[in-house]
Amino acid sequence: MLPNVYIETRKNPLYTKGGSLRFEEVAKIVSGDVLDVGCGFGGLESYLKDCTYTGIDALPWTSGACIDVMDYTKQHDWVVALGIVETCEDLPALAEKLKSLAKIGVVVSSCTRCNPPFISYSEQDMLGVFGGEVIHLDEEEILIICRM
Repeated sequence: MLPNVYIETRKNPLYTKGGSLRFEEVAKIVSGDVLDVGCGFGGLESYLKDCTYTGIDALPWTSGACIDVMDYTKQHDWVVALGIVETCEDLPALAEKLKSLAKIGVVVSSCTRCNPPFISYSEQDMLGVFGGEVIHLDEEEILIICRM
């Protein structure tokens, strides 16, 4: 059985409200022990209430532990990956890895219209890999939800 998967997708590549809107939405979903994959400077942490937060990033200049998610093995209740799928050439492998790290669910954001060198995955691409149902929050934002 796969864990719950929530996918947040925005069609606007500029994210006009910055990361805060993504962080606010994620904070409504996750609880418990949260792994932030591609944490950057850890902006998500300040939005989480009553959560244990762990951040990892493949880049050494970030606030989290410098480790590639494909080498990470510890399971967490929730796995959050905001803004990393656009850099991934093997989306199915990333999806399986994120799911393997999650006990309850995964939250993944994706920009569906990116400029090179970033990769644009369509809503259908994301559904094909993560599965689930689509909830349209507005004309630019959706959640794809896959329950166990």
